[in-house]
Amino acid sequence: MFENLSFPVVTPQDEEYTRSTFVRNTNAKYVLPDAIFYCSQTEHVIEAINFLVSNNIDFVIRSGGHSYEATSMTKTPNSVVLDVSQMKDIHIDKETATFGPGCLLVDVYEALFDKDLLLPSATNFSVAISGVTLGGGQGLFCRKYGMTCDSLLSLDIVLSDGSLVHASKEHNSDLFWAHQGAGAANFGVVVGLTFQVYPVPPIVTTFVVQYVEEINNLEKIFSIWESMTISAPDEISMQFSVEAESITVMGLYMGREKDIQQHIAPLLVGDHIVQTQSMSCARGLLAFSGFHSFEHARCSILSENTSAEFKVKSSYSSVPLDERAYSAIRRILSATSIHASIAFMAMGGTVNRVKCNETSFYHRNNLFLMQLSVSWVDQTKDLALLLCDRFYEKFIECTGVFAYPNCPDDDLSTPTFRFFGENQAKLKTIKDKYDQLNVFKHGTFEI
Repeated sequence: MFENLSFPVVTPQDEEYTRSTFVRNTNAKYVLPDAIFYCSQTEHVIEAINFLVSNNIDFVIRSGGHSYEATSMTKTPNSVVLDVSQMKDIHIDKETATFGPGCLLVDVYEALFDKDLLLPSATNFSVAISGVTLGGGQGLFCRKYGMTCDSLLSLDIVLSDGSLVHASKEHNSDLFWAHQGAGAANFGVVVGLTFQVYPVPPIVTTFVVQYVEEINNLEKIFSIWESMTISAPDEISMQFSVEAESITVMGLYMGREKDIQQHIAPLLVGDHIVQTQSMSCARGLLAFSGFHSFEHARCSILSENTSAEFKVKSSYSSVPLDERAYSAIRRILSATSIHASIAFMAMGGTVNRVKCNETSFYHRNNLFLMQLSVSWVDQTKDLALLLCDRFYEKFIECTGVFAYPNCPDDDLSTPTFRFFGENQAKLKTIKDKYDQLNVFKHGTFEI
């Protein structure tokens, strides 16, 4: 059936099939595809869409394949994965950069730093630029420059009729707006993204505050960090992490070590160890992500071949945590049969100066984003998922129902509203305009 296609096709009979269907999270629900279409150029994508639509074949789009719920793997039988991971063209000018959808962040950051330029995005180097942008894109430099989608200038997109369209604020502006936070696999296949980029700061300072046996003071320490998400300058990015016996605050300051001391002074309470170090911006980003070089990061990504079972949930909050939230945190961290970690990423700054309806990324005016990660051994899976659900129910009684689009969650009720809020209605209008037959489907929510 696929023999006349001009691009590589991998089927279950091929030796590469197992590698081509690798999924990081084996807790995710998916169905193995009939084929993987490897499209390395725009003409391939057009040909693939025309073939799939004319033959009424369901498909999903895959760029980095990083989704927690395997949304880039098929969910129904007799389906196809349309893979754009090989579309990795890069073109950089003085103030703009264009990337193919398959460029991983390790490719993006290395190419930009080579030109002394920067794009605010995530710290996980193995995600693809298209996926992270189309769901918002949060990372170290977002308080200064906004979400990744806020730096998006234009896209090239293949629609369900096989046409190639350009979208920006000047052309197909509604389609462009939809891709600034809600574009993942909903309207077409993105084949190119152009961004505004920024000069690299001459120096950055990383900081880590580790609290020693201070878990009983969680509320005190977190409330200090929480207030800093409002008062800290835009040049500071921060993350608060807590596990069963540990609390850690880490971050990055776009400036020198001597200037960071006054900003982190409120955090230096209780029994703690603090480390600060000034370095180049590239080295700082690498260090925050756990790497010592881009080659180290790339080798680590290439060696990823082990799956695991886990569950990730997210919640935005515009209000301080209260006793309901703290009680939920303590309960799940005290469970001995699972491993739970919770990370809080500071919002604020430039992110919060954008109106909720200015882009399709709805989540402005928040203090932080919470992400819970739970893992387990086989015999405790049901208990782990139960504890995870109970935590989330109690936690969002305090914070509210909104969640991060780049943290898909198959267990959410009303997921489209939770991800896109009041922008949901406008997104539906745009969907009906550009994809009338509902050819493009996201695995977790439906616009």
